[in-house]
Amino acid sequence: MHDSDRRLARGSELVVGLLVVAFFVFLLWFLLIRPRETRAPAFEATPIPAATAPIIDEPNRAFERVIATPTPEPTPTATPQPRPTPSPTPLVYSVRPGDSLSAIAARFGVTVEALVQANRIVNPDSLSVGQPLTIPSPGPG
Repeated sequence: MHDSDRRLARGSELVVGLLVVAFFVFLLWFLLIRPRETRAPAFEATPIPAATAPIIDEPNRAFERVIATPTPEPTPTATPQPRPTPSPTPLVYSVRPGDSLSAIAARFGVTVEALVQANRIVNPDSLSVGQPLTIPSPGPG
């Protein structure tokens, strides 16, 4: 190979090297630096008028679902009528030996007078063993 051939080969190598470098510079510019084109969206959004657009104060609430439900009207309720208090079933006590009206009254929480009235007792000091006594319900207090 002659000197001129060597010079020509070196010159060709230099040109090819510069072309390779230029290609990579263009490739980097194309992929990284060049301004991106903005494409139109594939769908078109329908604008919401400002009067009906929801206002979101907190960004985290943007995805909460709001369901509007009508407020139910209050239904009238029947006023409960007071029921008459049923009279308690009278308790009947059978007098035992040693009983007195005061002891029986104390045992059941009633007064001697209430026992006398409920049983129409004429003589409070005279009780007979086995005598049935109606015990009235205790009074309030």
